Amino acid sequence: HLESLPLEQSIKDKFMLRLYMSIPHMFLNNNEAMSSNAICEEIIKDSSGSIGDKWTHTIITTVSSLTNTRDFQGLSSDTELALRKFAASHPTLLLRELSLIASLLTGRGHMDLHVLRQEHHISFFNQILGILDLLQPLIFEDIYTSGLHKALQCFFSLFYSHGRDGFLYGMIYRLMEFIRSYAAANPINAYVLISNDEEFFMELSAKN
Repeated sequence: HLESLPLEQSIKDKFMLRLYMSIPHMFLNNNEAMSSNAICEEIIKDSSGSIGDKWTHTIITTVSSLTNTRDFQGLSSDTELALRKFAASHPTLLLRELSLIASLLTGRGHMDLHVLRQEHHISFFNQILGILDLLQPLIFEDIYTSGLHKALQCFFSLFYSHGRDGFLYGMIYRLMEFIRSYAAANPINAYVLISNDEEFFMELSAKN
């Protein structure tokens, strides 16, 4: 009944925004309404915390922290499934966390190969790449460029350090497919990404 009230549309939108961020499951049957460019931009700009932020922070940091084999085997599948469900149901809330995702990936690509495997960091990269895939095509919008590029830079660091190791070929192929989709959806921003890391792409081509 909100639409029938004699209020400015901007006030209605802000009310719906706060309601969505506080009780996101209420919008499961109408999530498209919260995926418009205007609403997405407001969600990104909103710096106040919410229940949705707590959920996403908890799930993402839990997935990233499973470096112990026992914890990884016991929790990885369930936490990844929860994260994927959240990405499918509430992409705009998860996209608020792109910078968090990038910060959790930062530095891992430079680790020793044994550490990357032993502590399941490669699995975390694969899990995040799967989430980025699920967030298409919304993730290619201009408002998400900064966070997306930061996250992709972490993959570039991993491939630059260990790209010649065969076990990464599958991930490299998946990321190249993702970037092709990015170029098709937003060629200008994709070009900026590629041109800024032209040396990386040339090195990757030479190694593989």
